[in-house]
Amino acid sequence: MLNVCFVSTYPPIRCGVGYYTYSLCQALVETSPVRVTVLTERNGKRCVHGGTACIPCFNRGEKYVEHILHAISEVKPEIIHIQHDYTVYGFGDSFFSLLKQLDDNIIVTMHEVHTPVTVEKVTYGLENFARNHAELGKIAAKIIVHSDTMKKWLLAYGVDSKKIAVVPHGTTILSSVQGAEAKRVLGFKETDRVILSMGFVRRAKNDCLLIQTLPMILKEVPDARLLLAGGLHPHSSAGDIEEIQMRRSLVQKLGLGQYVRLIERYVDETELPSIFGSADVLTYLHDRSYVEVSGALHLGIGAGKPIVATDVPRFEEVQEISPETVIRPGKRERLAEILARILTDKDYAERLARRSATYANQTSWTKVAQEHFRIYEEMKRQDTRNC
Repeated sequence: MLNVCFVSTYPPIRCGVGYYTYSLCQALVETSPVRVTVLTERNGKRCVHGGTACIPCFNRGEKYVEHILHAISEVKPEIIHIQHDYTVYGFGDSFFSLLKQLDDNIIVTMHEVHTPVTVEKVTYGLENFARNHAELGKIAAKIIVHSDTMKKWLLAYGVDSKKIAVVPHGTTILSSVQGAEAKRVLGFKETDRVILSMGFVRRAKNDCLLIQTLPMILKEVPDARLLLAGGLHPHSSAGDIEEIQMRRSLVQKLGLGQYVRLIERYVDETELPSIFGSADVLTYLHDRSYVEVSGALHLGIGAGKPIVATDVPRFEEVQEISPETVIRPGKRERLAEILARILTDKDYAERLARRSATYANQTSWTKVAQEHFRIYEEMKRQDTRNC
């Protein structure tokens, strides 16, 4: 039985990285001989659930090194796996002090890689930008990323390619809910053609562009409806908070109240089958070149629905699933055109849906967990040889 310790945010904390870690841990204990402990933030919940023990022990934004090290000394893991988020651990002295005081079996999953085109996100000093990523490559035994673009940037910073593993973001295969039933649950008519934007409210998601595009779509698809589902992140920016009111005002200004449904709160996991089941097409219109992968996108992939997305790094998977439904950010006419076709051409929509379902099976949490366990075993064998 392999003793693995994660350091990560974790439910009930509402965070994409936490949901990722939860899904990975559950798949690991179901498919592999592992014992899993998660060290999480103090506003988490101490529990044992499904073979995973959760221990709240540190706070973001405070001195966390000593608290994490103490908890690890109690757990005595064979593998330490840090789920990195710049906003949780930073990327400076504290984080590297933590890594240097741990043993050699350290894995770091980078859920985002900062780049020169995303300098607005850098809080650890531009002068340390490339150096810190290179330092991570020296200390960590393995760095896991979710896309080839993320790997490309780490290589550019001087990280040894042998230390980088590209493991796709896992996909939850959502239980099937009949579209007619799901639409009734959410207050739509069975004949309504529903466009869904799902996830935390972010200004960069361009929901306002989607609202502005809706009148163009309605000319071709009078039964089109727009569903915006999701609330604010616990650490939302001022701009994200303003976005809530901007969306409401735009709906009112354009007279779209009867065509737009807003669910402005955190969507519980139990609600996902109905929300995705009601949708005829999913949209992901983020316009920033952040080098990351979207958990919300993988929920949509797991629903087996047609997907329209912008050609930014966080939606790289859609290029593989259906490149013809990838658009440039801000292209309202193209967005209206492709959404109208999906909503009116049943055969086309079904082909796109099958491609999403195929990719979902290829990246299921079971397969992703098996790949993680393979990496853990490889590290243990390497550790044994070095003894």
